[in-house]
Amino acid sequence: MNLIYLTLNAYSLQISGSPLFDYENEQKINIELKCTDYGLPSLSKIVLFYIQLEDCNDNSPEIISPLPFNQTLFIPYETTEIPFIITQFIINDRDRFQSNIFTYSFTVIPSLDLSLTNNGTLILCSMPFILGLYTINVTVYDIGNLTNSISIPIDIHSINETILMKKFSMNHTSLILILSFFVIIFIASILIGICFLIAFLFRRKNQTKKSLCLCCYSCFNIQKQSIRNSSCESMNSSNERADSSQKTTIEVLDDGRVSTKFR
Repeated sequence: MNLIYLTLNAYSLQISGSPLFDYENEQKINIELKCTDYGLPSLSKIVLFYIQLEDCNDNSPEIISPLPFNQTLFIPYETTEIPFIITQFIINDRDRFQSNIFTYSFTVIPSLDLSLTNNGTLILCSMPFILGLYTINVTVYDIGNLTNSISIPIDIHSINETILMKKFSMNHTSLILILSFFVIIFIASILIGICFLIAFLFRRKNQTKKSLCLCCYSCFNIQKQSIRNSSCESMNSSNERADSSQKTTIEVLDDGRVSTKFR
């Protein structure tokens, strides 16, 4: 603690700065003042006195219970009797001569039917329609309006769904694995079958092209031969027509000679 002189000839002192005093740690401050003159020999005097401290509301309320850390409280929906006491607050105030009278306020996200009594009992009045995680924020006020806050997460869950999920996860894990294995095999067989089908169609397409080429070549030869035969037949028929159109005329001359004419 820093002291400054207000006068030079009297015990007049003043505390400088802004010291922090705590009545709960020390109730008085001892001061030793030594006064020395400038004579020869120098004479001195020591004076002892103390400063008495008074208590004031300088400590916020301490939340002893529940513990001030975020530990989720699980509340089963089916087996919990309403009204249900969630917790009982135990508060301590380090101020010695302050009355242990506290007030409370709370908020909950999302909305939940709660009540908080004057003695710090947090009660769940009714079960919500929607199960899940809720966060309760509680603020404690002492008589000097100093505050302290705590957050309490609660999980309201259905025990039947939890049991069913546990049974399903434990009893049907092997079945799920087997079904997954068969599904994988089924999908793999389908993919292999599709690959074989594509390969078969591709090969069939190539064979069809080759057979079509051979057929076209033979058809071309047959058509060529038929054209040749038809041309020969037409020539023969024309020759026959020409032969049939020619007429032979035989004349007997007077001198006994025979004359033959073709038309």
